[in-house]
Amino acid sequence: MPALEDFLKPFPADPGMAFVIVTHLNPERESRLHEVLEHYTSMPVVVAEHDMAIEKDHVYVMPSDSILTIDGGRLQSKQVDLAHRERKPIDVFLASLAQDYGEYSVAVVLSGGDGDGTLGSKAVKEGGGLTLAQTSDGDGPRNPDMPRSAIASGVVDIAVPVDQMAERLMEFVRSFDVLDGVTQHSGTQDEIDQETARREICAVLTAHSGHDFSGYKTKTFFRRVRRRMQVRQLHSLAGYLELIRAEPDEVSNLFKDLLINVTNFFRDQDAFRLLEEDIIPKLFEGKAANDSVRIWVPGCATGEEVYSIAIQIRERLDKMSAAPKVQIFATDIDEPALAVARAARYPAPLLDGLSAERRRRFFKPDGASYVISTRCASSVSFPHIASSATRRSRAWIWFHAATS
Repeated sequence: MPALEDFLKPFPADPGMAFVIVTHLNPERESRLHEVLEHYTSMPVVVAEHDMAIEKDHVYVMPSDSILTIDGGRLQSKQVDLAHRERKPIDVFLASLAQDYGEYSVAVVLSGGDGDGTLGSKAVKEGGGLTLAQTSDGDGPRNPDMPRSAIASGVVDIAVPVDQMAERLMEFVRSFDVLDGVTQHSGTQDEIDQETARREICAVLTAHSGHDFSGYKTKTFFRRVRRRMQVRQLHSLAGYLELIRAEPDEVSNLFKDLLINVTNFFRDQDAFRLLEEDIIPKLFEGKAANDSVRIWVPGCATGEEVYSIAIQIRERLDKMSAAPKVQIFATDIDEPALAVARAARYPAPLLDGLSAERRRRFFKPDGASYVISTRCASSVSFPHIASSATRRSRAWIWFHAATS
């Protein structure tokens, strides 16, 4: 409650955005949260209902006995099954928000337990939206687990005390009108100026990273530049050029945004088709029950790729009369991302890359999320990488295991 109070109070009655409050509530108790929040804001506070249209300058509160998603600008409410209570309602909502609103979506992670919000914030950032998380100001967050997990995962754009978020979000809303010219090409002199700025930004990136971004899709390139300008509250390409020339950290942040690792199940279909039709059959050629196969997936992030491979391996094993033992090791230096991968729990919107048959065979519905089946997850392990000093040696160990 202190976090929500400090978050809402600074906003005027017409901030030009809508707010959806998703919390961890006991579904067996009636919530009066909406009544309390009315004291903190001059905006209307509404208990969310199924198929309710979102309106700007309103605050919507998730009922205690429901799970919220959003589709086509309308809230979708699903009754909680008490036998399979959803443990990640924030991830579930943010994943659907990212799909529905893309670069106009914002994830705000406040005080709370568990790592809920990390996977959802990742989805929002991958969709081009903005991500914020609460940091300590001497008086909070009371429970830092949720914002700490999101920040440590590297997906948070702005980490500030909660009472500073309103100003940053108001600036974010205003920036869309100011920065429209950054992504819209009119064939005028402005476009020539954009192309000059593009070449200069690419030159700075190349000097910093050694990578040439001149072949990057123009619209996507400027969308990522605009996102960084929104985060840094800059209104001109000239100002942003000046910033990246002076601050190497900002060049690194732009570089990361341009290389956002969008990780979904079976995302690169051509690569997975090659695995299924060529690589995996050769890998198991001549193998019997007394043999073993070890596979290493480096940089596994939140696990979608490694579980996609595990599914393909399981499908192959099911066709063999005498299947060998399989061990899949998945590593990453991002511990919060690994925690998500180990939980093997994903909101439904993040399973779009899966066929209905694979979803049925290898996932178990649990609330509004899906959990990887034991028969698939049992072959996967996520070793801890204890420190930077041991990362290189451990990487060699897994590489050796994978190729021996």
